[in-house]
Amino acid sequence: VMGFGLLPGTPQSVLPQALMMLDMASDMSIAAGGKRYLSGRINFDAARWRAHFGERWPVLCAAKAQYDPDGLLNLGFIAWE
Repeated sequence: VMGFGLLPGTPQSVLPQALMMLDMASDMSIAAGGKRYLSGRINFDAARWRAHFGERWPVLCAAKAQYDPDGLLNLGFIAWE
């Protein structure tokens, strides 16, 4: 088990490049079989969310539909279903 965190203090002038590098680090860790710690900036699309939760994705979607039927909590997180 290995964990790492990137908590940059990034000047606005280089923020786009820094965000791109953070996404690359995320992609590399996922490609190596890792999982993201769901905190901070996470630039996932629907396919990445499904892959992250794997076989538990339908359970999560059902819970979201039951407990947040109006989609008020965590907007965009499961808005694709």
